[in-house]
Amino acid sequence: MSTWKCIMSASAEELASVLILYTKFFTVCTLFWKYGLWKAVLYSVGWIVLSSLFPQPWYKGPTKIFELTEAAFKDKVLKSKSRFGSAKITELSSDDESAKDDPKYWIVMLYANWSVACLNFEAVLAKLSMQYDAPHIKFGQVDIDIYSNMAEEFGVSKDPASFDLPTLVLFKNGREIRRLPELTVTKDGSKSTTTDVAKDTITRLGWSKKPATVIEAFQLEKIAKEKVKISS
Repeated sequence: MSTWKCIMSASAEELASVLILYTKFFTVCTLFWKYGLWKAVLYSVGWIVLSSLFPQPWYKGPTKIFELTEAAFKDKVLKSKSRFGSAKITELSSDDESAKDDPKYWIVMLYANWSVACLNFEAVLAKLSMQYDAPHIKFGQVDIDIYSNMAEEFGVSKDPASFDLPTLVLFKNGREIRRLPELTVTKDGSKSTTTDVAKDTITRLGWSKKPATVIEAFQLEKIAKEKVKISS
């Protein structure tokens, strides 16, 4: 599992996070084996305290990701009338107001502040937003801890044991056309078999959060070229 997580790391930051995590785990096991339970417990408590006082910081580099409220998401992304009042966009990149237009495509990350996977993936999405931002392509993110209705609406579990976070969704003219990880849905009235559950788990756990995976799955190169067709 540790080797697999290292291979699937999308960035140097995520790789470092994975290596540190498994180093902690193996250190605890070694202390327990050599010195007994109490030293292993003290070591674990020490790391918990340090991690609480000095948590891994969120990405602070250049980005063109918009922080969306639920109202802004419904208004800008789904292009529907909102009952939540005026739509508000809190922009992470302060010198660009192009999301006030009507982009054809939105790539939206559903995330939670406590999720390390979301924390590591934000840097990847930020780099993609800098590379592919255009008048017809915009990037956004929604905190599903604050807007829990969004998690239910898009079938995203907030359970820390699930593999749903982060969920990346591609919208075209207000309609979802693709997402990562893929959503596995059983037919109405049918029960999920053990095989279905195992397949779903592998699908969600196995998707690579590397830029190349997002570019290929969402066909970003093809979408970006539509700008030339529109302007010609």
